[in-house]
Amino acid sequence: MFIAGEALNQRKYALDPWVTRLALAVLEQAIRDLRSVDGSERARQWKLDAIRWFRSADESAGSFLWVCQVLDRDPEKARATLPRLRG
Repeated sequence: MFIAGEALNQRKYALDPWVTRLALAVLEQAIRDLRSVDGSERARQWKLDAIRWFRSADESAGSFLWVCQVLDRDPEKARATLPRLRG
């Protein structure tokens, strides 16, 4: 069962393992898109989308901030590890 809103934000309840796996998969794909060396227009667009995703203030399911909540990570520290997000 998906736990959203206040329960997720306060981490009162254990999340189902699939939620954690989903959050990891979303994060891994965004990192792959960000680090892509493929010079195609499609890869360039994916890279720009990943940059916007990492910088977004959106907190809905699937967003970067949501992923950080699920994985219990500080978003600013996570962003600081990705040089392409600076500047």
